[in-house]
Amino acid sequence: MLRLCYRLLPFILWNCWISIADGQDVQNDTIILLKAFKEVTLKEQIVYVENLASMKGVFKQLPKIIKNGKIENTVKGPYANTIVLSKDEQKYIIAKLKSDNDIPDSYFPKGKRILADSIWEYLDKENEARNNKISEAIMTKDTIALINLKYDYSWVFCFKTPIYFRENSFCLISYVAWCGKSCGRKEASFYKKENGQWKRWLIFSEGDF
Repeated sequence: MLRLCYRLLPFILWNCWISIADGQDVQNDTIILLKAFKEVTLKEQIVYVENLASMKGVFKQLPKIIKNGKIENTVKGPYANTIVLSKDEQKYIIAKLKSDNDIPDSYFPKGKRILADSIWEYLDKENEARNNKISEAIMTKDTIALINLKYDYSWVFCFKTPIYFRENSFCLISYVAWCGKSCGRKEASFYKKENGQWKRWLIFSEGDF
């Protein structure tokens, strides 16, 4: 019996390590995601897609980029950094990117979860309401309202849960956000924990569409 325990010990420890490595810290996740989303919207309510499995194609290019190992910044300025991922880090991150993960309701207390097939219906209604407000502001010559409405778009986010590595000192985030059928933004970047604060450190894929 004792011999059996010794034989099983490495297996048990390995599974414990995997559980710890794969565990998500909801509080950290929320902090990082809200920082990332503030590049898109300042609205308190985050609207996001519920059925992530149906949105796999949105993130299909990321594993190929991660597999390169050496990832460089695509944006000039403060995010001009480079990271070299080990083979184990590549395998771990790619596995997490390919997995389906449930988004806890606790991520965004003021958030709204919608189904993937209702994105356009939701945005059409929101944009129609915004256009009506703009028309009203033009009629009443309300300049302040027009200025506030100019960039007051509604957004729907689709994202992977943050992926932590190197003892939780680095994190990969990736998301796509839509404000209409031909309007949106995407980003994949590494965040780094410095002095206890998560900061955007390297942007390797981004763009507006």
